[in-house]
Amino acid sequence: MNIDSILQRSVAEENTVSASNQNIKNITRVALFDRDKDDIFLTQRALKAAQWTAFEIVASATNWDSFLASIQTRPCHCIIIGLSGKSAQALKKVEALKNNPSVKNIPIIALCAEESYDYIASLYKIGVTFVLTKSAATSDAIEQVILKERLNNHSNLPKARNAQQQVELLPMVAHDIRTMLNGVLGSAQVLNQLDLPEAPKKMTQALLRSGNNLRNFLENLMTYSSLQHSYHDLVKNDKFHLEFLLESIVDDQQSLAKKKGLQIKLFTPREEIGFIQSDQTKMLQIVTNLLSNAVKFSHKGAIEVTLKKYEKQENSGNKYISISVKDSGVGIAEDALSRIFDPFTQADSLVKKKFGGSGLGLAIARQNAESLGGDIMVKSIIDQGSNFTLILPIKTV
Repeated sequence: MNIDSILQRSVAEENTVSASNQNIKNITRVALFDRDKDDIFLTQRALKAAQWTAFEIVASATNWDSFLASIQTRPCHCIIIGLSGKSAQALKKVEALKNNPSVKNIPIIALCAEESYDYIASLYKIGVTFVLTKSAATSDAIEQVILKERLNNHSNLPKARNAQQQVELLPMVAHDIRTMLNGVLGSAQVLNQLDLPEAPKKMTQALLRSGNNLRNFLENLMTYSSLQHSYHDLVKNDKFHLEFLLESIVDDQQSLAKKKGLQIKLFTPREEIGFIQSDQTKMLQIVTNLLSNAVKFSHKGAIEVTLKKYEKQENSGNKYISISVKDSGVGIAEDALSRIFDPFTQADSLVKKKFGGSGLGLAIARQNAESLGGDIMVKSIIDQGSNFTLILPIKTV
C-alpha cells in the first residue's frame, strides 16, 4: 500500500473519529502542513491517539500554496507546521502566516527537525506559539500543548500578552532595584572604612555581603532575561587575544582563591591560538562563571584552567577550542547533572543552603555558549570535584 492511500485512509479514520466524538465538549480543528508525506501521516496518527481532545483535521497538505488556500476557506483553531530544516524559507512561511490578517491570531505549533537553540529561538521570535521537535511530537505532547493553550477558543491570547508584558517588565524592575541598591552599598562601603566598634563593624560587613549577593542576583536576572528576549542582537564579533583574556580572568579570581588556600593554574597550548573573532563579553561571562563556581565550591587543592585545540568530528571545516575548568570541590551527584543548567536550579537544597546563589549562572553560561555555536559539558564525582568543558567554534585572525 503506497503512502497516498495510507494518508487517505488516515484522513477518513480521523473524520470518523471526529463524528463519533461530538459529545466531547471541545473539538479542535487543525490545519496541518508538512512537505514530507510520511511526517504528515505520523502527525495524523499522533492526533488520533489523543485521549482528551477530539481533533478534526480540516486541511492537510504538502504544497504550501494549496495549504494557504485551504486555511482561507476552512476555519481552524490551530495550525501545525512541520519544518524539515532550518532554512530561511521555512521561517518566511511562518512569518507569512503571522502577517496574514485572516489567520494571524491562530496559534501555531511548529514540529521542528532541527534542535539548535538559535533556530528554535527564531521561531518563537516570529510568533510561533510552541515548538516541538519531531522526535518528541507524541500524542501526549501535542495534546498537552493544545490543552494548556486552550487553542480551541483562543482564551489564552489575552493571558499570553499579559504574561509577555510581565516578563518584559522583569529586567526593567531588576535594573531599577540595582540602581537603588548601589546607593545603599556605596554608603555601606564608606561606613566599613570608618573606625567603628566591633559590633557595628560586623553588621556593616554583613550588610555589604548581603547587598553584593543581591546585586549579583539582579545582574544574573537581567542577563538571563536579555538572553531570552534579545537573543540574536546580543552576539557580537569582537577581535581579541584568547590567551590574554583567560589570563585576566584567572588573575581576577586569584585573590579570592588564595584566601581559601587554593591555587589556580592556567595551561595553554605550546603553539598559542592568539587573536580570534568571537563575542568577547559572552566568553568572559562563561569562563568567569565556571571559574568562580570552581573557587566557590572548592576548599583545598588546585583548580586547573586548560585551553586546547579541539578536534570535532564534522565536515564543516570550522576550528574549535576547548576550555576546561577542573576543580577539587564538593562534586555533583550523577542524578543532578541533567538539571544543573536549568534556570534557578542547584544540585540540591543542601548546596543552596550552604553556598547560596541564584541558580542562574550555569543557565546563562550554557545559553551564551549555544549562542556562539558551542556547548558546555560536565563530568563530576562527589567529594572529588567537577570538570566543566566549554567547546566553541572560533575564527583565528
